[in-house]
Amino acid sequence: MNDYIYNELAKLNSFSFEELLINETHIKDVPDGAILVKKLQKDTFSYNIQINDNKMHVYHRTNGVTKYKIYNHVSNYYGPVLSIISGVLWGVDLFDKAYFRKFFPDVFIVSGLQAMPFKSNDNESEYIQRIINVTGSTFYPLAISLLMPLFMYTIVLEKEVTIAMLL
Repeated sequence: MNDYIYNELAKLNSFSFEELLINETHIKDVPDGAILVKKLQKDTFSYNIQINDNKMHVYHRTNGVTKYKIYNHVSNYYGPVLSIISGVLWGVDLFDKAYFRKFFPDVFIVSGLQAMPFKSNDNESEYIQRIINVTGSTFYPLAISLLMPLFMYTIVLEKEVTIAMLL
């Protein structure tokens, strides 16, 4: 499957970005994902899932999962939106639900995606704290490494004094 995907992506690289933007038919042969089932029994379940995670939207089909289009009323344009993490979750969820429906029909799975919180209105004290963190993480290792010759000198001096006392 990997060889097939790489060959198809190599074909896509022969087209210009503008051509891929205008015509989505070149992307029709590239799969959106692949599932490799290693072991599938009632007590053992192992598989690998691969999703097309390229960050350029022209390398994705508009499939409604990893890439979809949103209409902008102001510009009268359908803009592409990539949601690769949702695509991975969708693929895993689809396969897991099929497995549990087959072997454990009384188990119900609920999947979801929680984005990390983001605060857009940072105040001044948070900026100062960030500066302190960056400065500290830069200078702390530097200060420790500058003390290393002192530590080494102390160890060597201690060893010399010990040897001199033994003689």
